[in-house]
Amino acid sequence: MEAGRAQDGQEQADRHAPNYRIEALKRQKARQATARLAAGVAWQDQHHLIFTDALGRPARPDNVSGYFRAAVDTLGLPTCTLPRSQHSAATLMLSQGVPLKVVSEPWVIARSR
Repeated sequence: MEAGRAQDGQEQADRHAPNYRIEALKRQKARQATARLAAGVAWQDQHHLIFTDALGRPARPDNVSGYFRAAVDTLGLPTCTLPRSQHSAATLMLSQGVPLKVVSEPWVIARSR
């Protein structure tokens, strides 16, 4: 992908990012900074990941699913899997006028890795 095109896509995604999502990512960044300080030299995040374990390694899928189930239960929401919630989020974004290119970008990036 050309750098100019990637920048245009990022600007478009930023325009459509709800404030609550931006604030949630800022809170996660702060939590991660605290974890990084606590781990000291044991911190292993080489790829600047958003979600990691306590030592900066990639979050394990089974742990992420468990955290998601616990959050759903805590909030009193109907039982829902993480993939189903991702599809629901995409549907809601499209219904709110977010361009398909912006909505589909996370899936395109994930498949290209």
